Amino acid sequence: MNENTQKELSQNNNIYKINDNYTILFNKKIGGGAFGKIYSCINNKTKEICACKVEKPDIENPQLNNEYRILTLLKNYDYFPKCYKYCNSPYGYLLILEKLGLNLGVIMSKLPNKKYSMKSALMIINQSLERLKLIHERGIIHRDMKPENLCIGYKGKEKNIYLIDFGLSKIIINNDNKKNQNFSLNIKKEKIVIGTVRYISMNAHLGNEQYKKDDLESLAYMMIYFIKGELPWQNIKAKSRREKYTKIYHKKKHTVNSELCDFLPDEIKTFLKYILNLNQKQNPDYVKLTNLINNLMKKYGYTNDSQFDWYSSSFLQKLYNSPVIDEGDMIKSSSIYEEDDSVKSEKNKMREKIKKNNIINNNGNNVQKFSSFLNNMNDFDIIFNKNIISTKNIKQKIILEQNFNNQNRLKKITNAINSYVNNEIFKKKRNSSYG
Repeated sequence: MNENTQKELSQNNNIYKINDNYTILFNKKIGGGAFGKIYSCINNKTKEICACKVEKPDIENPQLNNEYRILTLLKNYDYFPKCYKYCNSPYGYLLILEKLGLNLGVIMSKLPNKKYSMKSALMIINQSLERLKLIHERGIIHRDMKPENLCIGYKGKEKNIYLIDFGLSKIIINNDNKKNQNFSLNIKKEKIVIGTVRYISMNAHLGNEQYKKDDLESLAYMMIYFIKGELPWQNIKAKSRREKYTKIYHKKKHTVNSELCDFLPDEIKTFLKYILNLNQKQNPDYVKLTNLINNLMKKYGYTNDSQFDWYSSSFLQKLYNSPVIDEGDMIKSSSIYEEDDSVKSEKNKMREKIKKNNIINNNGNNVQKFSSFLNNMNDFDIIFNKNIISTKNIKQKIILEQNFNNQNRLKKITNAINSYVNNEIFKKKRNSSYG
């Protein structure tokens, strides 16, 4: 899609129709994140209000197709967003979903003490355990458990908690296909950090394949966050994302159970300890975890009546009248290892420099290959050899060094790009092409 077409579409009264079945209202934004934006959408036949996820056309790591695939597997189960349509459009890929209420991260930020009461936190975890048990039994690992991925139902269904956002989820096949049997796992290094760093498991920090235990460990961290309003590894200062992720990992590693659960009931300590002691192939005892929560509720005299902190007409009205919050402005999900801001900035400058200098050959193959290399520099430290350019093509000479000093890496990449831009071969080719 060229820029003129995009401009014409964006000026088309802020709406986009899909085969006369759905109308997307681009002037009514619901939310958003790293993948793109979420807008209100209307089913033209039933007049039902839906939600439409719009994935950026130029996104480097598409997730919407994976989410559609997972939600299709869950279509017969309650408390997961119903998926109505998945299609391509001039704006990018679209996923039309059941409209839900606000996520638990937004609601928590609106509460007077910026945290949930003990009763609400326990009821949230109770419902969340049910959702995880269901997807785990079907071989689905969520891999991005966080408050922003738990939503309340929409108007009249606020007592129900929905598990959403399956863009990073993964299916692990159960070889013997028997319920309650251990999965046969091929544990491998993913080499990328998947999930939201504040809540991911220790195993996920190391880039390992994730499993049921990892989802539950994230849920345990969320429970502590809901009750205390913070986690020990929040607000860590660092010069780069890599340094910050490393510091968070070490803080998690060296924060003992008793410190993390300080001033919390013993049942919560037992909950966390049980999960941390699981091995990767072990099927969790969901009944045991649920009983720990239920026993703690009885201990405090709570009844599981779904009377959450937000469940009052005045508070709900206040929530729905709040301005839209972009999830990307809250906690960014690192679906892949995120680069330092300085490296991202440098790469963008490089791309612009290449574009500005119109360095192409007759087929554009060189630029396309070079651009694809640049786009794949997130997972590894890729250093381009300055002799990478030839008259016929760009020789695929790269050096992968995961622990290379960032400053040296930046210098090497910059030199490689400058060499590419200023190369006499391309200058001559450009001059001959354009007269």
